[in-house]
Amino acid sequence: MLHRSVALVVLIALGCAAPLHAQRRPQAGFKAGTSVFTIKDTDGTDFSPRAGLAASVWVLYPIAGPFGIQGEAGFITKAVSLTSTILPPGQLPITQEGRLTFTYFEFPLLLAFEPQTRGRFRYRLTAGPHVALNQDAVARAKIGDGFGNAESVDGVSDQTYGLTAGLMTMWEAGDFGSIAFGLQGSLDLSNLREAEPELRSRGIFAYVGFSF
Repeated sequence: MLHRSVALVVLIALGCAAPLHAQRRPQAGFKAGTSVFTIKDTDGTDFSPRAGLAASVWVLYPIAGPFGIQGEAGFITKAVSLTSTILPPGQLPITQEGRLTFTYFEFPLLLAFEPQTRGRFRYRLTAGPHVALNQDAVARAKIGDGFGNAESVDGVSDQTYGLTAGLMTMWEAGDFGSIAFGLQGSLDLSNLREAEPELRSRGIFAYVGFSF
């Protein structure tokens, strides 16, 4: 009896959502802005967040009622400053400052919730997993009053994965589409490196954009 009741509720919900689904259409857009990330490791290195660049395109496909699936393809920079201590043989400890920058092509696949609202403003909540492909990783060490040339970082993982969640607000700008702005948070669940100490990043992407 319980299984029949649950099945009946599901059928009624789908029946109610079908007219809403029929009224909605796929959407697409782009967004660009600033990424601010920090990195945590298991070796006690002190990382400080630095601003980077990020941009992405997205497509939203409605599935039922206010729910949809949003796929994204983006470029994101994860930049930090770091302070480490070096112990030369027979000498006093030396504190070294540097900058570390990772760049990725990132592909989130998100569940989207966009309820019906009155007026020209709408909002959308998204959450789901992402896969990121490493494109470059460079380090700069502080030399005197400035930073030296960029050097490639060895032992970086080619691929990472994690979770992404965000809030997008949109203002309808007539027949051309909607102006969008919002925040998107990202948390890595895998090691950025191929070995110890483990590095895991987390941060936000603040953006403006347009949806069609």
